[in-house]
Amino acid sequence: MALYIVRGIRKIDRADVCQIYEAASEGNAKIKAELDGIVVADVEEANKSKSSVASKVTEQLTPCNPTNVILLSIITLSIYGVIWFYQTGNSYASALIVKKPTNFSALFWWWFGLGVLGGLTLEIGIGIALCIASIVFGALALGEFLRLRDQWVAENNFSIPLTSSATHKSLWIIGEILSFIIIGIIILIIQAIMLMNDHNQLAVARRTQNA
Repeated sequence: MALYIVRGIRKIDRADVCQIYEAASEGNAKIKAELDGIVVADVEEANKSKSSVASKVTEQLTPCNPTNVILLSIITLSIYGVIWFYQTGNSYASALIVKKPTNFSALFWWWFGLGVLGGLTLEIGIGIALCIASIVFGALALGEFLRLRDQWVAENNFSIPLTSSATHKSLWIIGEILSFIIIGIIILIIQAIMLMNDHNQLAVARRTQNA
């Protein structure tokens, strides 16, 4: 028995799917997918055992307590939350069965580095420009984080209502722009809690799936 990645379209809602099946051959994996109501477009061997993939994902994608993360972020001047975001994004990338090039880490460090430099040089003209550039790279990093998350959701065929990528990015950009006043901070906290709640739903669903 081997692990196969089946890509296609789900008949019931015409959504693109990327499902994993354990089968004796590509043909058997295709039949299993068709019985699940999927119009198969492609079948590819994953070259990994189901148990190793499951244990890896279960170990990396762990639920978090949003309240604790927010409080620790406040105490550490946002450093704790930034670390959670970075580690979780890399965990999604590592847990994927179908590996695709990702620039999440590079975008993250550009966002973080430009933000720090911008904050240190606000008294001179270049500081504002650096802060604006940081917001742009931050939005790109968040977009890549969400792309990795959504690919992982598709691979596991989860049907969980998650906050849309557009909503996350809109709230984050507005919060960053208004971060010099209290309403901006509140918006960023709300967006962070929504992101962590989405993650917790997926982490619990995966653990339940592997139980």
